[in-house]
Amino acid sequence: MRDSVNTDLKILVAGLAALAALAWPGDGRGGSEGEKMDCAASSRIFGGEYQNPGGVDITPSAGHATLFYRFFLDGREDQEPKSTLPVEPLTAEKLGSPPEDRVRVTWMGHSTLMIDIAGIRLLTDPNLSRRASPVSWAGPRRFLPLPMEAENFPKLDAVLISHNHYDHLDQATIRKLMDKTGRFLVPKGVGALLREWGAPEEKVVEMDWWQEYRLDGKLTLAYTPAQHFSARGLSDRNKALWGSWAVVGPGARVYFSGDTGMFDCFKTIGEKYGPFDFTLMHIGAYADVWPKAHMTPEDAVAAHMALRGGIFLPIHWGAFRMAFHPWKEPAERFYAEAQKSGIKFTLPKAGQMVDNVSPAPAEPWWRSFE
Repeated sequence: MRDSVNTDLKILVAGLAALAALAWPGDGRGGSEGEKMDCAASSRIFGGEYQNPGGVDITPSAGHATLFYRFFLDGREDQEPKSTLPVEPLTAEKLGSPPEDRVRVTWMGHSTLMIDIAGIRLLTDPNLSRRASPVSWAGPRRFLPLPMEAENFPKLDAVLISHNHYDHLDQATIRKLMDKTGRFLVPKGVGALLREWGAPEEKVVEMDWWQEYRLDGKLTLAYTPAQHFSARGLSDRNKALWGSWAVVGPGARVYFSGDTGMFDCFKTIGEKYGPFDFTLMHIGAYADVWPKAHMTPEDAVAAHMALRGGIFLPIHWGAFRMAFHPWKEPAERFYAEAQKSGIKFTLPKAGQMVDNVSPAPAEPWWRSFE
């Protein structure tokens, strides 16, 4: 009896940790009908909360109890791989210096990528911990091995944060990168968190939608809108901004989506900052109960075309269990849609370096793993 109670308690605690990691709002509200924003507007706050363009409400159609049940009591065995997934091990020597003559992208897993452009090295949404969670012993567990530990990273010129969810902004990883990066570019409302973790004031730059930051006289880093939400707990919903990034260099451009639902602003971003050599866009963690907060793989291909994207490199899949679909389903659906649409794409393993001059072939490597 005691063992049963302990097991139930562990499930409950793990579920609460996972809900905090996912940080789903329970009673979302859209902006007032008279004050809706269009895609070209900077961020606005209604009722004390940041709002999506158009005042779109992304609250899940299911409550916390239903989400908890689907995650932990109604799970399927294929939501995580049974075998160890392959990675390409990385070292600082292997990475070398960022090239000047091409864009090179290295997927570290989930939404963490190293972007080398114009001799500058960027890192996106760093989470290199074993879980995407406020605690180290519960919540979504990493099942994709790391190609490189954070403490072994080479020097970074800047870290770009899209929003504050645990799978995109991890305290332990940030602390390990604190002395390795020149700047942290973060959404409005996130700067205080990094300063609390020990980041020097001069390293933290808070950004609003459409704000641009010039880095080393070579790159323009533009923070662009997304359709999503923010929270790191149950009481700070939408107190910080969320968004995406456009990286504009001499002769090369990259778009990083962060997390977003399908919305009209992709066309506006593409018109202002495209065409892009790479679009680095999420394809996983979609679900019928939150259709406006995450894109399906088919949505992502349509968004890539609206952005005037060149090579599509999918992210936000194959590392953490963040939804109810089988772990390899996002890649399969994307692979089929990308071939059908005729776009250029690559699907590297974690740690595999690809560039816009000779991108790796899009081989379905995941099919060899259960």
